[in-house]
Amino acid sequence: MTLLWAVGGAVGGLASGVALRELVNRFTRAGIALPLVSAAVLAVIATKFAGSVEVLAFACLGAVGVALAFIDTAVRRLPDVLTLPAYPAVLILLTVAALTGGTISALGRAVLGGLTLAFVYRVLEFVNPAGMATAT
Repeated sequence: MTLLWAVGGAVGGLASGVALRELVNRFTRAGIALPLVSAAVLAVIATKFAGSVEVLAFACLGAVGVALAFIDTAVRRLPDVLTLPAYPAVLILLTVAALTGGTISALGRAVLGGLTLAFVYRVLEFVNPAGMATAT
């Protein structure tokens, strides 16, 4: 059964890597390796969280995270075109997981943690605005 989850994660990773490759290539030409890395990361995520209701949320984070890692390594920026849609997508997936898995308190802690992190980044932006410049 674990092998099926790994294969499913790898296939999803390949698909997400192909889908995100053009976007990554806007910032770096390293995007050619993106589908293979995404396949490996999502295979590990799917295996680790096999059968859990959170697996889709973690897979979404994994796919976006790999693309962001490629871009950040090349240009030291996390483009809004990837980060901004990821917030509501992951929140929706985690909400569905919390409602179907009965873990509403965990969702509350996750939202509180996300808001705390956003506050910390706003403080960092206030202290050093140039260090938090946005990339489009």
